[in-house]
Amino acid sequence: MENTATNPEQVTLEETLNKTDFGHWLYENRKPLFIVLALIFLSASGYGVLLKYQQSRNKDIAAQVFDFRQTTFANLNESKIKDDEFITAFKTLPSEVIESVNMKVLVVEAVKKWALENKGQQMNQLLKLVYPSFKVQSFIDVLLGQIYMASLENLNQVDEALEVGKQIVTGPVKVMLPKVYLDLGRLNLLKKDTAQAKIHFDYVLANHPNSDSARLARLMKKQTK
Repeated sequence: MENTATNPEQVTLEETLNKTDFGHWLYENRKPLFIVLALIFLSASGYGVLLKYQQSRNKDIAAQVFDFRQTTFANLNESKIKDDEFITAFKTLPSEVIESVNMKVLVVEAVKKWALENKGQQMNQLLKLVYPSFKVQSFIDVLLGQIYMASLENLNQVDEALEVGKQIVTGPVKVMLPKVYLDLGRLNLLKKDTAQAKIHFDYVLANHPNSDSARLARLMKKQTK
């Protein structure tokens, strides 16, 4: 008599999966399922590769900023190069280096130096390189934005200063708002736009009544009547 028993080692994938309804469904849909699993694996692997690349890129950017600080910026501080030479060297940096937080910290130091030396043109030139179109992404942008506003005002570029201020107050980082709203009101007074100035002063008084900015806002608001 012929032995028809199946050797367990010879059981096919189909026979194994067909023992249950779910197993049958898995077998029938094995090709698209394998594709989905492969895509999930590739996506996870791709994310890991991207993360490693980003970490490596961040280290490279930080290294470029450090090198710029140790050479070009140090030479500026020691008066070994002129202001325009510093700005020219700054222009040659990749945009991702210029826009990095580490570089913006250096820019704060540079504009502080020039502010003490009453060099508004140089300050403005450097800040325009950092912010071809001003946007707020972090706290350092708010800080530099206020410096930028003051620099533009000193050069009688009031409209440009107002635009920077508007970008700060509508941006995602909600810090130093009383001071910025106060400056917006003051700049509107310079433009004789008393209605808009009053709106900004009222914001300070309503939302930050005990701040130093509020005390100044009360005084300046009298000029809107």
